[in-house]
Amino acid sequence: MTQEQLDKERERDANIKKMLTQMELLQEHMMENVGKPKGKSGVFRVEECSSSGYSKPGENQCWNSRDTRRVSTHVIYSDVGIKVGTITRGKEKRRYYQDWAEQSDYWKMEDDHEEDHTHSSEIPKSKGSASSPRVNDLLSRILDKVEGSNDLLKGMKADFSSLNNKVNSYVDAIKILEGQLSLLSA
Repeated sequence: MTQEQLDKERERDANIKKMLTQMELLQEHMMENVGKPKGKSGVFRVEECSSSGYSKPGENQCWNSRDTRRVSTHVIYSDVGIKVGTITRGKEKRRYYQDWAEQSDYWKMEDDHEEDHTHSSEIPKSKGSASSPRVNDLLSRILDKVEGSNDLLKGMKADFSSLNNKVNSYVDAIKILEGQLSLLSA
């Protein structure tokens, strides 16, 4: 294998490792929030001075009480690879919060609308329960990503196996040639 191919494989391995780590962190975060009480609208509060596995060193993730916003659980469910924005200073900070406040209001209305249309025959479930459709959807997405990674690893294993077989056949051929060469030179 060339150095370029080795570098690509290392990069792919590193990306797979990062992806699996992010999925594990997301799953842990979701499981931690499942049992926590959520508001009527099914949202959770961002805790003050929270640290995130997605943050870069030196980023400020501490907020004072008036800056704390409610973030809809839709943010977590929209994409496995989601990165919740970091807090910046000045105008960007205000714009960030305005965008989230508007989106949160929209999601709250959406959640309230869903609650208005429940039938008496339906079993009420809390939005964060382990059996909720949102959690199941998230976990199925994570499972799909892991299975995709598993398929990729199986393909890599097959490639490695075929490469190993080629190397072994070349080693055998070289030994035969060495034996014939030693017979000719003797």
